[in-house]
Amino acid sequence: YSFCWLADDCLLIPKNGNPALWHPSDIDGLTVLRLASYDNSAHSFLSEAVRDFNDQSAEIKVDLINYADFDTGNATVGGLSRLNTDILSGYTPDIFDLNTLPARSYESKGLIEDLWPWIDADPEIDRDNLLPEVIRLLACDGKLYDLVPTYRLRLVCGSKEQFGDKESLSMDDLFALAEQYDAQQLFGCMNRREFWENVLRFAGAAFVNYDAPSCRFDSREFIRLLELPKGLSSKEEQDMSPEEWMEYLTLRNETTQRLVSGEQVFYFVNLNNMPVFMLQQADAIFRGEPRFVGFPSDSGSGIALEPFLRLGMSSASPNKEAVWKFFRFLLSDGYLTREKWNETPGESYCLMCIPTTRSAFDFRMSVWLENQFSVNASEYGNPDQEIVAGPDTGE
Repeated sequence: YSFCWLADDCLLIPKNGNPALWHPSDIDGLTVLRLASYDNSAHSFLSEAVRDFNDQSAEIKVDLINYADFDTGNATVGGLSRLNTDILSGYTPDIFDLNTLPARSYESKGLIEDLWPWIDADPEIDRDNLLPEVIRLLACDGKLYDLVPTYRLRLVCGSKEQFGDKESLSMDDLFALAEQYDAQQLFGCMNRREFWENVLRFAGAAFVNYDAPSCRFDSREFIRLLELPKGLSSKEEQDMSPEEWMEYLTLRNETTQRLVSGEQVFYFVNLNNMPVFMLQQADAIFRGEPRFVGFPSDSGSGIALEPFLRLGMSSASPNKEAVWKFFRFLLSDGYLTREKWNETPGESYCLMCIPTTRSAFDFRMSVWLENQFSVNASEYGNPDQEIVAGPDTGE
């Protein structure tokens, strides 16, 4: 963050509120790994994970290179062009941030290393300790290219009165609902861009085949989908007039009340760093009987797993052993159960969201259940009772 130049070989930096002096490393054979990202966000959680590793590793350091910094003017491809040039010229990064780079393209071109041999050869990482539900979604043709230490789940739920015992919804179910409700009643304050993001996230496999690759936008379902979001706003928040912004804010703030009263059908839930609390909220809103039906889809469950970090080892890296040490650190129980300083246990882990390993998942779930917040259902217009999570919530 803030460096003070004391001399050519000494920098002063405030670290966690305490002064620290930085000197050039005197480690012989220091290995510096280049991690390529293309991130336009203001804050990178990946950079925090890199710092955490570098703080405890003397012989290996990770240099996070954000190729978005090489975009100039209005150009949005300058950084990616530079990365492609680096790869073609043999200056390939050791690690790729697959959350921000074209993962499937890199995998199909042989740029990413299969991680199964590394996992099976490592006595500290047990294949059986990886959650099979997650690995099933990440594996491709028997290979595992993606290192995903934690993930979030994106769900859609509704009331028992509306969906009964249904476990999923089809596109025909969505079109039937569209005949009863307008777009705002179905999706609340969502805008058109967000609507199509959700279509691609939850049901995109019906229209796009990434393996072929090919896309199909002339099906009956897609043409009918084009009509649905017309009742939603086409504007982003920053483009709204003061009047439009107030109308949007009111609608967003009334989401819970609209769900409780049945004026809004779909409740979009992100299970991330506080999943138990989010499930308690859903219980309170829908009187203890939420139905996790997922986003309407003919190509899946309508529930999406979204990697929080998603990294790939370059198949051309000369430092694969060092890369694996970084990956092992991210998968270790010591890191996945480490919390930042916080007054509430379980609220702020160094690596947010839900762990991919069973041991770390069980640990966090026990903390979440033991230190849960009780949710007062009266705040959601329901009878005055506390919604308390139990073992079934964890399951």
